[in-house]
Amino acid sequence: MSLGARGAEAVKSRKLGSENAIVVQLPAERFMGGIPPFYEPPVDEQGRYRIMLLAQDCSRCSFGDREAGAVHELHMWLQLGSAAEDSGPIAGVDVSLPSQQWLALFVATDNPVVEANLRSFGFDPARLTGAELGTGGGSLALQDGARLEWFVAGDGRGPATVGVHHAIFMPGDGPGATPHRVAALISDAVMGQPGEVRVHGASLEPFLLSGERLRALVHRMPALEADIVWRRRPQAS
Repeated sequence: MSLGARGAEAVKSRKLGSENAIVVQLPAERFMGGIPPFYEPPVDEQGRYRIMLLAQDCSRCSFGDREAGAVHELHMWLQLGSAAEDSGPIAGVDVSLPSQQWLALFVATDNPVVEANLRSFGFDPARLTGAELGTGGGSLALQDGARLEWFVAGDGRGPATVGVHHAIFMPGDGPGATPHRVAALISDAVMGQPGEVRVHGASLEPFLLSGERLRALVHRMPALEADIVWRRRPQAS
């Protein structure tokens, strides 16, 4: 049963911390067979999809009334396009970005409580063993020895207070599925810094290939407040 199926339980979650949102362009052929046919992700003039890597360092994470503690996470999303219904501006921000739809491809965490909840929402999380986020870039290490690094090589726009909505779908969702929803408020954000991503190890293949270096845009978000509505899969009877 898909996450959008009738009867799926809504679970509210909240995160406080910092985030680097790293945007890269990847060849569409790497995703053959991994995207439901009813999705038509936009491609650029070189036949590439837009991918966002979210590196998070959160001092607090909660699910409902249960505190999960501090957590590092890595998310990989593929852009599906603008949301059919824009959620509208977020109050009290300098910049309110258009609502976007994404397909979740990969997630990793170093917190076992977060990992258990993500599994109940339909994810298969990998395990993070090290994380570092700074003003000039950062790195994340996975349990199998793989590592993702990124570097900032220029100035961006900001600082600014930014608001954004995301709708997150899963590869197993059917047409008309109800997405996970994210509303985020970011203070002192610096947007669009040119940079580079370096991949070490095969954990993220076939999407990110070991040894490759990719041009990137880095959105640095030092003060993140995110409210999420997850959809938990109904238990099989």
